[in-house]
Amino acid sequence: MITKSFKCRRRPPRRILPPALAALQTQYPGWSIWVSVGDDLYTEHCYATRLQRRLTVEQAAQGLSMTIYADDATRLAAKLADQTARSHA
Repeated sequence: MITKSFKCRRRPPRRILPPALAALQTQYPGWSIWVSVGDDLYTEHCYATRLQRRLTVEQAAQGLSMTIYADDATRLAAKLADQTARSHA
């Protein structure tokens, strides 16, 4: 019997969210909160991506987004609040 050895791809370790972003993750469970490092490797950007598969045309027309971006947790919180208000309008 011949068996092949397969190497599993290792995922990079998940980064622990800073406390302010972790609080947003708890407050907005329908979103995935994450951080990306900028091209300069020093600047971090905060993102939130909806966990649902896609938005309808009507939702997009209301100004809803699948992913939103901000420079810091405070601005991301404001954008998440805006998205929540738009979705209930």
